[in-house]
Amino acid sequence: MQPRGLAFDAELTRRMAEGRIKWYSHQLGHGFIVCREPFGEVFLRREDIVDGDPWSLDTGDKVTFEVVDALEGKEARTVSKVA
Repeated sequence: MQPRGLAFDAELTRRMAEGRIKWYSHQLGHGFIVCREPFGEVFLRREDIVDGDPWSLDTGDKVTFEVVDALEGKEARTVSKVA
């Protein structure tokens, strides 16, 4: 079994994007970011938030991130909240 979120040729498939938090559960430590096509909704994990406190993320917050094609769909990496 492969580790969670393992991307296929991750370094080749990473793309920078901007979006807004659709929802984020502080208790569960994950949520979704919505952004313009071609990405649509992107899955977000607490451990991929690199800038700021994960507890400060709220619905509607603007973020920048890298999109990775993971085994179960699009996932966000290196997520930073935009001031």
